[in-house]
Amino acid sequence: MPLDYSVTIDMGALKELVDFVGGVTVKTDIVVSFDGQTIPKGTHHLNGEKALAYTRMRYQDPRGDYGRQLRQQEVLMQIVHKLQSPQYMFRIPTLMNKLGSHISTDLTTQQIEKLISHYHQCTKHVVTKQLVGREAWINGSSYQVIDTASLQSASDQLRKNLGLTSKKLHNTETKLNELNTDFFSNPNSTTYNTAGLDTTYYTDNTY
Repeated sequence: MPLDYSVTIDMGALKELVDFVGGVTVKTDIVVSFDGQTIPKGTHHLNGEKALAYTRMRYQDPRGDYGRQLRQQEVLMQIVHKLQSPQYMFRIPTLMNKLGSHISTDLTTQQIEKLISHYHQCTKHVVTKQLVGREAWINGSSYQVIDTASLQSASDQLRKNLGLTSKKLHNTETKLNELNTDFFSNPNSTTYNTAGLDTTYYTDNTY
């Protein structure tokens, strides 16, 4: 997938972003307790500190990391929609300078200002998706493996949105999937074979 520019924002920036837009309102069907913060079931307006805890908790969620991803999307979408307001929109360059080391991008200040002034209406049409895989144990560590059909579907949709023709995926991930037909045909299997391909994985002793 061709990527012309990138922006990475770490968790340290999330607190600042939420406070910048005056907080976010979330609706949770589970109790979220993390890092000294507790958000009960129901609808709540969160400041940056509570929103950070809300988006970081994983182990208490029955959906695991997939549940955490959905909570992160929930908070980020609220930030995106709030940033459409002129009171926030034209202060974004100042905010990015304030975030400092929490944010990294190859966009210039001029490009960011142009995006804000010319393309802010695009935030009304943001769609979020989630790729869901299966647990596999590789070198003693747990991984989530996504089947090739799901990867291809995501690639097709992204390329369509970018005005590109579909392209059949052929990479290390799809090659590994081809080696593991038994893993995908057996819903109880957690054994995923990586023999024969040049791959690097973390182990329990490597962080």
